[in-house]
Amino acid sequence: MQKIDIFDQVVLTVQNDSSAKKDKIGASPLSFRKQISEAMPDDNFGHIVKSSATSS
Repeated sequence: MQKIDIFDQVVLTVQNDSSAKKDKIGASPLSFRKQISEAMPDDNFGHIVKSSATSS
């Protein structure tokens, strides 16, 4: 699975998580998604995923 696919799965999970629904109003994962590349280090990818999940 590619990093972008993993990111999309995390975003989908967070968006459908009923405990996060109140926090995601106006949140957009697009700016985080644009930062992802397959060549990026796993640590950087993990940081982007975590940042996106906490801002959603």
